[in-house]
Amino acid sequence: MDSFRHHRRSNRRSLLGAGVILLLAASVFGARGISGLEMGGTEAPQVAVAKIRTDRRVYPELPLKALPRAGATFNDPIFGTLIMRATDEKDYPAPGCGTWYSQWPTFNSNNTRLLIRCGVSGDMKIKAFDPATFTLGPTLRTQATITNGHSLQWQGATWSRSDPDLIFVNAAYYNQDYPTVSGMKLFTYRPSSNTLSLIQDFTSLAPGKPDYLFEMHIAQDGKDDLFTFMQYRIGSPNNPLYFIVWKRSSDKVLQHILNSKIDANAAAPDKSGRWIWFALNKTQSDGARHKILDLQTNTWQTIYWKASDDSPNHGDGGTGTNVGKGNFSGGFNFRSLSNPHKSSILFDFKDSNGVLDWSNDQHTSLYPDDESWVTIGLYDESDAHDTGAFENEVMQIAMDGSQRIRRLFHHRSKIDNQTPTTGYWAVPKPTISKDGRFIAFTSNWGNSGRYDLFIARIDPAPRLTGIAQTAPSAPSSLVRQRRVTQELRSGQARKEN
Repeated sequence: MDSFRHHRRSNRRSLLGAGVILLLAASVFGARGISGLEMGGTEAPQVAVAKIRTDRRVYPELPLKALPRAGATFNDPIFGTLIMRATDEKDYPAPGCGTWYSQWPTFNSNNTRLLIRCGVSGDMKIKAFDPATFTLGPTLRTQATITNGHSLQWQGATWSRSDPDLIFVNAAYYNQDYPTVSGMKLFTYRPSSNTLSLIQDFTSLAPGKPDYLFEMHIAQDGKDDLFTFMQYRIGSPNNPLYFIVWKRSSDKVLQHILNSKIDANAAAPDKSGRWIWFALNKTQSDGARHKILDLQTNTWQTIYWKASDDSPNHGDGGTGTNVGKGNFSGGFNFRSLSNPHKSSILFDFKDSNGVLDWSNDQHTSLYPDDESWVTIGLYDESDAHDTGAFENEVMQIAMDGSQRIRRLFHHRSKIDNQTPTTGYWAVPKPTISKDGRFIAFTSNWGNSGRYDLFIARIDPAPRLTGIAQTAPSAPSSLVRQRRVTQELRSGQARKEN
């Protein structure tokens, strides 16, 4: 997961005339939107019924109205999607609430519970949710109500894919005053009974050291069996020191990898649990940008920072696959982990005029059972080669190589990385439910002074019969020029412990 930077927006939208603004503003919370407004193009604005869009036109965000209360719903005025605000200041003071990351589920396996990030110090809450009526229930648990006084790391906590009343969560840090509840321990937690149970203690991997687990991932094959962790040490400038790969069914540490050998900042298993994708902190001296470990053959493959590999960023893994935005092609690419040097473009991010837009970054989820569509949350990263297309949208891309898209809604979060509520934690980072019917995302509602969790209800994307074949990517003549630095998630996000 490569770095991202945020740049302040220019006044590009001043091109819209005042008359157009007034025309569009009339439908902010109604069921109507615009169908054809091209920035700098020749199409005239026209009013049409709001709906999920499948074209490549530019759809600017409409003027905002007042932020609704938690539990209130509204329709996206352009794309028609029904959206609910799920938290407000009564739930938590500013900076607010949201998701942790697109790869950690907000929804439990039957969509009746929401795991919500609160603030920036590791706080959380669990709310009830009724998927049939699309309504919020009460707050069921908070960090303060967890039994036995344990301090837990909720960034990385993961709902069981099969048990709706089970969360896997690890200890938050090492505390020398409370050695029995600190450091290298993994628990299961049941919200219904407020029961925390130790399932593994990895202290033997760090005897006598003030070490603790961080950033857990679980292979999402429904077995809750293959886990990865970072191993941190208090006071070390070189965290993470190790990566741990553990198989629950055999209670065996499959890998204990010294990070000084690979220089990675994340380790994410694919859904099958066979491959582990390591995102490196920076491009290495040999050009390496990602490492892939095959647990079945105990062999490594390397993705290099070059056009032929089209090194991706902010992607996700499916079953034996990986998707992400190519740093050379500019397109959203797909590859099989059995042969990761071959990739194909699922969507090229060209607008309706055929111009490639480089201005947006994204976060990605292949969490649903149906892997034939991938969900991404785009946000404005820079003004470079900015066509205005797809900006600040949550959308889905077909995995069959047809370049079909489903543009679902604007998340309305403004990111400039200048304040606590316009930086990393305000990035939408959408998570999608296992059945593909609900999307949770973070939004600061146009820089309102806080951010909150929102939930969108969507019709699941139609199941496709196949996925793209991986052919070598054709390098783009336009190679993106940007400095590659460690992603904020490995900086700001990791300060949350």
